[in-house]
Amino acid sequence: MFKKIIPKTRSWLTTYLQGTYNHYLCYLPQKIGALSFYMLKLLYSGIKLDDAQIPTLKKIEEDALVVYVTRNKSLFELLFYFVRYQLLKLPFPQIGFDYRVFLWQPVSRLIKILLAHVDNFLVHKKLLNPYQNDYFRKELLRGGSALLSLIEEKGFYRRFVKKETDPLQFLIRMQQSTNRPIVLVPQLMFFSKNPQRTISSLTDVLFGTETNPGRIRRLVTLFKGPGNVFVEISEPVNLQTFLANPENTDRTIEHQSLLLRRNLLLQINRHRQIITGPVLKSRIEFKESILTNETLQQLETAFAPPAD
Repeated sequence: MFKKIIPKTRSWLTTYLQGTYNHYLCYLPQKIGALSFYMLKLLYSGIKLDDAQIPTLKKIEEDALVVYVTRNKSLFELLFYFVRYQLLKLPFPQIGFDYRVFLWQPVSRLIKILLAHVDNFLVHKKLLNPYQNDYFRKELLRGGSALLSLIEEKGFYRRFVKKETDPLQFLIRMQQSTNRPIVLVPQLMFFSKNPQRTISSLTDVLFGTETNPGRIRRLVTLFKGPGNVFVEISEPVNLQTFLANPENTDRTIEHQSLLLRRNLLLQINRHRQIITGPVLKSRIEFKESILTNETLQQLETAFAPPAD
């Protein structure tokens, strides 16, 4: 009886999984369900995206592989770009590098993901990995867009201690093996135009800063003053151009990825400061800055009374 059941079960499972284990929580299908999409559309309806920003995305080459870049890891932002850019008929991120999306997945897809991971472990005695299985590469070449975050709480531990794949290194290797340009598009979401402060308040400690708010602060800001939340699109970075730069050509992939991460963070931080202004220093910091100023020190030395 088992000899009959097992082949039939495997045949059914293969058909149900469409002959592949490539079912991951880091991917969102375009059709997540009418109700789910409407709820997200309603949630994000108050967030502003200036029409003047749209040409920045439309001028990207048609054959380019688009990867949106955010400073901090945020499922809230991933879902916003997924919904808003889809409504605007722009490339919208369906892939989130090192993201896991549970709540907004269709139930049928969650079942496929579970079965794929369990069956793969039972058969191959290892966990599924979208980097090793070439899943990300295939999805991007097929025309899907992605989102990548530069900073996350456990990012350093994952990359340098656990030696997991760095998504920037993955993109650099992919760019070296394809003629299609990979374009990185930095995205900034603002919850306030107030300048960032060097000293965090108690509210910042408990609920996150205005630059990187926690879930509660983010939702309170969104519902209390949705007009204060807006998105800026920074200048896209062509990965082909970056790698062709003579300063980068002879470097290792590890070094190239570090430079790329630093440059992207610098661009995002500068763009943010253009909107909010420089970081506000405390009174003590201002006092120390003035008193330790090199010019002031020279004047103090010049006018100091002669020693006895």
